[in-house]
Amino acid sequence: MPTALDTAQRTIRVVADLAMRGWFRDREVRGVHQLLRDAPLVVVATHANGFVDPALLYATSPRPLRFLAKSTLWKAKPVGLALDLAGAVPVYRADDGATAGNRSTFAECHRVLARGGAVAVFPEGTVVDEPRIGRLHTGAARIALGAREAGTSGVLIVPVGLVYEEKTSPRTRALVRVGEPIDLDAVIGTLAPDGEPAGEDNRGAVDRLTDAVREALRTVALDWGDVRDLNDLEFAATVRQRPADTDPRREVPVASYEPVLNRLTHAPDEVRGPVLDAAAAYRHELDLLGLTDAVVAPGEGLPQLRHTVARRLVKLVALTAPAGVGTALNGPTLVGLRQLWKRPMAPVSRANFGLLTSLVAFPLTWLAWALALRWRKVRHPWRWAFVGGPACGHAAVVWWETAGRFRNARLSASRLARHQDLLADLRARRSAVVDAVDAALAASPDAAA
Repeated sequence: MPTALDTAQRTIRVVADLAMRGWFRDREVRGVHQLLRDAPLVVVATHANGFVDPALLYATSPRPLRFLAKSTLWKAKPVGLALDLAGAVPVYRADDGATAGNRSTFAECHRVLARGGAVAVFPEGTVVDEPRIGRLHTGAARIALGAREAGTSGVLIVPVGLVYEEKTSPRTRALVRVGEPIDLDAVIGTLAPDGEPAGEDNRGAVDRLTDAVREALRTVALDWGDVRDLNDLEFAATVRQRPADTDPRREVPVASYEPVLNRLTHAPDEVRGPVLDAAAAYRHELDLLGLTDAVVAPGEGLPQLRHTVARRLVKLVALTAPAGVGTALNGPTLVGLRQLWKRPMAPVSRANFGLLTSLVAFPLTWLAWALALRWRKVRHPWRWAFVGGPACGHAAVVWWETAGRFRNARLSASRLARHQDLLADLRARRSAVVDAVDAALAASPDAAA
């Protein structure tokens, strides 16, 4: 029979899923079957986007997760209540002045794992703004080793990379990549040589397992400290992964270009240099002509692009009515939120502030509409407000996004028609980028793939 915690977690998961559907334009998930294994799981995830990270992982996971969260979050009563409902477990950090409470924290994690449940940890402990994996804390390793020492067998440590196209902005894309798990029973002999007990008090075993966790995370997330050339390398990876006969409407999936980008960042300088040179030359010519690679790549060129313009126009017409309602209901709130979001703040704070204010402001807007409709004696006011508000609001967002893409596609078609004589040269430069990336991939270490 479901417990109150089970019911609360299911409810919060629904809310988190709806919030992530609204916040992101697209969510890609790879390897989620690893989270369905019939075993106790310690899920270790990268931490690049504050509150968005647990919300995205919570909404994506097919099984309940008990998150570890820093104890100071419970000081804010509403946040603490939400964490309790979600089944979060407090972690007491040395930086906050006390770690004694971690004994009960670890004991609760061991109980969850003993029941075959799943514990989720962000081992970096804090948000990392750079495209790299930060220094890992040892908590995940200690929890796994402690659970095994207490008699729980079959513990798996599952790495999860949370990758964002643009983490500070709403309506972008996110990738949740779940990697191959570390089977603790299988590797235990390598963690404590010479017959030592491999428990959570064995510092050597904990450190070795933490190193293994880091290597596992490197297979699912970008780990590169130098961001100077990242944009050009990302452009080159996207060009490489876009098929030459692609539909101009379709974006290259993050799950497709991100592994290529990861390998490029680890390629030797002597082969990465030609990639940067070829990408810069191609981008420069595209910028001069006002075109994009998505327009140049299709084999049919202009006819296919004109077909894309027509399809987007049809989509705009179909969405006009619900989008108009959604704009009327939600537009004033969105305008006000956008003014708040423009305030100077750190990148991760911008994403957190944007998501949290949206979760409060839009439900209050729908509540106000429901009360107004009830006062006007409209039938089913709550249904109109709390179903029609979100649904029509989403239609409005899609309409405005499609309108922007329609405008860009129409301009691209016009520009491509004027520069047909340059198309062969553009495609030659594009081929040079692809060739340079292939050469770099051949020389990059497989371990970084």
